[in-house]
Amino acid sequence: MFDELHEECGVFGAYRIENASSITYYGLHSLQHRGQEASGMAVCDGKEIHVQKGKGLTVDVFRKD
Repeated sequence: MFDELHEECGVFGAYRIENASSITYYGLHSLQHRGQEASGMAVCDGKEIHVQKGKGLTVDVFRKD
């Protein structure tokens, strides 16, 4: 049992607050030590849900190019 890989992840959420996506980014960044393989975020603008996700550290997945 203890010789198997046990993956865990961190989850962060923000609801009905201004700048929720920025706050969520920093929340995910602070939790990234729990799962450095991938990061993702879903944000609703009141009409649609926008999703961004990718492999790598949070800072790389949400990099502004």
